Amino acid sequence: MLDFTLLYFFIPVFFIISITPGLCMTLSLTMGMAIGIKNTMKMMVGELTGVLLISITAVVGGGSIIANYPNAFEIFKYLGGGYLFYVGIQMWRNLGKMSLNIDGSHSFSQNGLELATQGFITAIANPKGWAFFLAMVPSFMNYDKPLMPQMFAMVLIILIIEFINHTYGMLEH
Repeated sequence: MLDFTLLYFFIPVFFIISITPGLCMTLSLTMGMAIGIKNTMKMMVGELTGVLLISITAVVGGGSIIANYPNAFEIFKYLGGGYLFYVGIQMWRNLGKMSLNIDGSHSFSQNGLELATQGFITAIANPKGWAFFLAMVPSFMNYDKPLMPQMFAMVLIILIIEFINHTYGMLEH
């Protein structure tokens, strides 16, 4: 049985968090402008898979894992930050696979798996995502009721809102 009161509060809170500009939204917007909607949708498969992994981890007790192994989380956080720094430097130096040339042309060479992998890594390396999910999602769970239906509903809501917001961001160019 679902606790609809908690879900009714969760939906607007998550919507506001989702529309707040972050790494995944920036990636969707940038890719939508650079490589088009069709290719960006391939990236979104990976990004939403990463969001799915993070949200499930949070619901099943990711907070307790972090509480018990804070050093592991610190290492993960710095590795994720390092990856994002590397991607930013590549874009700044115009060396990435999606780089635009000064004349406006570009040679796009990533396949669907590479795009999905980039989306996945960006999602799981996103500190905003982890912070939100680990801090907020457990507070919207009623642990006196069966967790599986609540988890399924919450994850489905998360994926739908993320898809809608990222698709809208991608189309806004």
